[in-house]
This record gives sequence, C-alpha cells and structure tokens, in this order.
Amino acid sequence: CWMRLPNFRAVGDNLKDRFDGAS
Repeated sequence: CWMRLPNFRAVGDNLKDRFDGAS
C-alpha cells in the first residue's frame, strides 16, 4: 500500500524529476 497515496501528483512529479535528472 502507498500509505493512502500521499499526493499522487506530487509523488509523480517527484519521480518524473528523478528519472529526468537521472537520464
């Protein structure tokens, strides 16, 4: 479980930024 999805948009943006920066 994702701890009740903590701000899915915030998490998605964070992951996207991480992947974009890692690329």
